[in-house]
Amino acid sequence: LVQGDPRIRFYAGAPLRLRDGQVPGTLCLIDHRPRPFPERDQMMLRRLATVVVDLIEMRLSNLLAEERHRALERMKDEFLAATSHELRTPVTSIVGSLGLLGMLSDVLPENARRLVQIAQNNGQRLSRLINDVLDLSRLTDGAISIDMVPLTASQVLVECLEAHLGYAAKHDIALELAEPGPLSFEADADRL
Repeated sequence: LVQGDPRIRFYAGAPLRLRDGQVPGTLCLIDHRPRPFPERDQMMLRRLATVVVDLIEMRLSNLLAEERHRALERMKDEFLAATSHELRTPVTSIVGSLGLLGMLSDVLPENARRLVQIAQNNGQRLSRLINDVLDLSRLTDGAISIDMVPLTASQVLVECLEAHLGYAAKHDIALELAEPGPLSFEADADRL
């Protein structure tokens, strides 16, 4: 570069020293003509090198953060994939067993039929919720569908009451529903 093109006759360099002591290179000024390089210019070159080091450090920090984010996403996906089988299998078995029990509803007493129906509804809802939880990637993609349907407060409260009757009875608590009035709205029934 001195004997051939670009025939450098002036060179000034400031090392780009990172915080960990590494020096990935230098910030160089070159010219094909000799020139003076006063102390003020030397100080400016050192300051500019500091700015370049800060930019390099910032970029390295961003790359590290992106790499950590990707690693966490991979870990989350692996966890959800492993957990999916462990959760779906027993829930599917329970829902299937309740379905078989429901097919015997004509021989079951009224109270038992009602409890089987409540358990089936809650089991199916649990299955749908597990599918939503296990498919968290759909959240980031905005792909979770919301099924808005018309609902009334009394129908939602009746379902809540029926779902908790067994638990309440186990603790000697009586649940009673007061008529909430003619309140109606639209919501996703499962998520509500």
